[in-house]
Amino acid sequence: MHKQNLAVLSTLGIQSQDIIEYELIQELWSGYGHLLRVHLNSLEQPSIIIKSIRWPAQRESLHHPRGWNTSFSHQRKLNSYNVELNWYAKYSNQMLSKQVATYLGSTVASDGYVLVIEDLRTAGLPKVIDKASPLEIVTVLNWLADFHAFWMGSSSEGLWDIGTYWHLATRPDEHDALQDKRLKAVASKIDDMLNACPFQTLVHGDAKLANFCFSEDSTKTAAVDFQYVGRGIGMKDVVLFLTSVISFDEHASQINDYLDVYFNSLATSLSFYRPDMCARQVEQVWRPLFGLAWADFQRFMKGWCPTHFKVNPLTEAIVDKALREIGL
Repeated sequence: MHKQNLAVLSTLGIQSQDIIEYELIQELWSGYGHLLRVHLNSLEQPSIIIKSIRWPAQRESLHHPRGWNTSFSHQRKLNSYNVELNWYAKYSNQMLSKQVATYLGSTVASDGYVLVIEDLRTAGLPKVIDKASPLEIVTVLNWLADFHAFWMGSSSEGLWDIGTYWHLATRPDEHDALQDKRLKAVASKIDDMLNACPFQTLVHGDAKLANFCFSEDSTKTAAVDFQYVGRGIGMKDVVLFLTSVISFDEHASQINDYLDVYFNSLATSLSFYRPDMCARQVEQVWRPLFGLAWADFQRFMKGWCPTHFKVNPLTEAIVDKALREIGL
């Protein structure tokens, strides 16, 4: 993909002599490519990010750390990369500056694509963290609320019809492996209830802590990795984010406090983006679905890796309460 990297950079006016070095940030999940930081001989734009995707003709040559290497999972990954390209090319630059990295360009080939975006590190958001402080949790909840308010009622053309990487229709292998008979029996009903909610927005779909970049003072953030962006309710992103930052020793009241932060921020953002919409009504519909959104994620986790630390007494209690409240 090196020639493709140079080809897309040349469309941005960047030539080989302008490149100081390529820095490997990380290999992508299951060997589908890599993420690079390109250091440039430019004071105005000292670095940019390249996401270089390439899928081999034979899926068998790929490796999945947990063994989920099927034709279905391979096609889902291909779809996810096409979604991400559509997101950056057609949606991202509609948002306010620095909510997401600016889309700079892309090239598409038969065996993958190259995506070029702004380096958030040079845009005042240099921190990627693996443990969140209370301030950073609030900062991301505010970002999620603003994102959901901005895209409330949006079309998902070119994106996932239903967002998140654990959506039931895209995870038949994990559902087949699920040993929790109760969750397995009600999975479709939960999915239907979440999708039937009248207030649909775009969800990030993989809103874990690792996918956020922060300012030095942690008061600002922006998200990356939009492979699973699509329609859904905001609770899906909130659940996934909380599973990436809490210790699972929290009392239920602490989780309610986080929801209060999110819904207060959502009301503020809706008043700006959608003054025609009643934030209280959105909260009255979404908040009761928080537990079901967690049950939806738990269904995936218990099929994918039932011994994962995200399956624990706290999450089981949240799911049990949600199912009992609707008589499931």
